[in-house]
Amino acid sequence: MVISIIALLLAILLPSLRKAKLSAQTVVCQSNLRQLAIGFQTYCMSTGDNTIISKGGEEFWFIQIAPYLGTRDFPYGENEDPEKILTTCMATIKCPATRDNPGDPDGAVGSATTQYIYHVTNVHGSYGMNRWVGAWAGSTFNPDTPEGRENLRKSYRITGPAKGDVPLFADAIWCGFVPRETDLTPDMWPEGYNLSTGYFASEGLGRICTNRHGRKTNIAYYGGYIDKVKLEELWMQKWHKEFRGQQVEF
Repeated sequence: MVISIIALLLAILLPSLRKAKLSAQTVVCQSNLRQLAIGFQTYCMSTGDNTIISKGGEEFWFIQIAPYLGTRDFPYGENEDPEKILTTCMATIKCPATRDNPGDPDGAVGSATTQYIYHVTNVHGSYGMNRWVGAWAGSTFNPDTPEGRENLRKSYRITGPAKGDVPLFADAIWCGFVPRETDLTPDMWPEGYNLSTGYFASEGLGRICTNRHGRKTNIAYYGGYIDKVKLEELWMQKWHKEFRGQQVEF
């Protein structure tokens, strides 16, 4: 009889405890993103820039923003202790709904439940930056190519500040993403990709369309506010100057 009562109580309490845990993770995640947004704004005010333009390698957005998250001696490099890195301000880019990645320590893609590992500095993270606004350029924003020039024209990388409703950081399986109107919805992803893994092969929305917070994702906007957005609504965001949102279902 006692065992039956205990089992009944557990059946009643476990769903509530799980819901409370998920709510707490969301609160911490949004707090992290808010800190990143504030760090970004502080970086811009300090440097006189409108955004963060990364050169890749050891100069990447989370490295550049680190001094504005509470430390000016962020350690990075091949000889640094990974545990030392994980206990610095870079904990801010780790969503509490994710865990360490068991993948290759020299670089690994994240998922809905695991962190990515940035191969150059061994930084573990759960958030990416909208590259239409800033971060690494790569071939996507190469001014020496027609496609790169067209992308730069639509971006906020070489013009004035983005509008407040432009997404800046978001839950992600990699540290950067480039959403496009042509990005496939999950029902069209190739075999092997789903809402648990995200769609890394695409630079775009597949990198942030993951089931990390109950089919929703947290976004920090250029204006500094944070919102929890349904995955279907990612296709409605103002990712770049000419992004034409579309209503999708999957």
